[in-house]
Amino acid sequence: MRSIFLSAATCVALIVMAGSCSRGARYDEHLEDGLEALAAGQHQDAIDALDKAVRLRPDSATAYCNLGIAHAAIDQTEEAIFTLLMAKDLQKQDPRPAILLADVYSKAGRGDEARKTLATLNENVPGQPNILTHMATVEYREGNADRARLLLDDALDIKKDYAPALYNMAVIKRDHDADAIGALRFFARYLSVAGDGPYTERAREASALLRRIPPRTTARTPSASPAPRRRAPVASATPSSPTSLADRARKAIEEQDYEEALVLLKEATSTNAEDADALWELAALYRDQLEQKDRAVATFRAFAESFPSDDRAERARREAGIERVNRVPVTPSSERDRRATKRRIWQEALEAHREKDWDQAAALYEQVLKLDNRLGIAAYNLGLVYKAKGDLIAARDAFAGAVEKSPAMVKAQYMQAVVEREMGETDQSIASAQQVIKEDPTHDKAHLLVGLLYRQKEQYDRAQVHFEKALELAPNAEARDQAQALVSSNAKRLP
Repeated sequence: MRSIFLSAATCVALIVMAGSCSRGARYDEHLEDGLEALAAGQHQDAIDALDKAVRLRPDSATAYCNLGIAHAAIDQTEEAIFTLLMAKDLQKQDPRPAILLADVYSKAGRGDEARKTLATLNENVPGQPNILTHMATVEYREGNADRARLLLDDALDIKKDYAPALYNMAVIKRDHDADAIGALRFFARYLSVAGDGPYTERAREASALLRRIPPRTTARTPSASPAPRRRAPVASATPSSPTSLADRARKAIEEQDYEEALVLLKEATSTNAEDADALWELAALYRDQLEQKDRAVATFRAFAESFPSDDRAERARREAGIERVNRVPVTPSSERDRRATKRRIWQEALEAHREKDWDQAAALYEQVLKLDNRLGIAAYNLGLVYKAKGDLIAARDAFAGAVEKSPAMVKAQYMQAVVEREMGETDQSIASAQQVIKEDPTHDKAHLLVGLLYRQKEQYDRAQVHFEKALELAPNAEARDQAQALVSSNAKRLP
């Protein structure tokens, strides 16, 4: 994870729950001492006092919950889990112990347990933006940014000014999507409602840095030729969030906010491979507004291959320069069956991936690609699986395939460069990373990688240029420290 993801649980300092009335002056004294020590950041003193409190009152959810917070603060994970489980069982009406428990599970790399804890809580207390935001936090830590985004959308649908969800959406826009404009908007919304808090200054600093970074795509004035007539929308197989994303993209196009439209349409097509409207809109955006002919052709080709029975398929084939070939007609029922099979296998692949069953995940992703060879995200995930297995050649080929299928998938090109470096293919890795920078000049990790590769080749002057750029673009303190260390050490080798 490239930056801090705001979780309300991490902002909780003290919890005093209803139903924990004191019985005995000694218990009251130990509880008060523990809470004061916790507020002062004296975690071991808090543990000592609160441990005495729970011995006197083993039914005190308040003491157990704050004891769990203190253990978690000094990375005593198992003790934190035990005490928070006790608090959760003792106080079933208050969601905070379960939220804190999920946060500890997540930080300990136990994502599935965190998911189960929050899923149960969400079933018992549905429609709460704080719970949905914590679910998003867990998914983001597990590398599932698209799932996190959907959960944050749900939270903001319920409460449009919920500050933690706004901040976290800004983080996704900045660190996962490399969408500076979108990130600035969400940081601005966060600052308008957050007041003074521990993350307010972070948001201000992030916004100031983003304003100095040029956007990835320069919006162009539409040409004088009339805009293509928009076809009436075709019902999507799963008319949920992707459809709304496409609608928001159309509105952004009308407002000439092409960068926002591009982000929304790419998100729509990646979250729902069956959304023909979103894919068509993306192809038209590349052709008409962004004037990126190669990507337009590739996207129209993908449309023609993915939706051969759609009444726009013939036009897509013409746009892509594909000659019409005689083929067995695809009936709506057989196409629906194919799509249903693809969706089922895709979900099974994701589950195997989450469970780290690498062989099963690889086999399932391969099946998905046989059913739909245009899915760049499937090839990308397959590359991640092969890399985890240690098969670098297969990983490199999978990432390269993802780039070929989805030229705009910068993260696939970056991972290709990473794997090539691990394989010792220095020059090829430089070329791949330079392509990432060409696509996204704000990609600090790509600059860092190129710098390391040039330093390996003892081209210290070139390395310094990229190290300094990585320092300029660093999204957080950790990245800045890493880049600064490389800038300083490399400077000693300059002539």
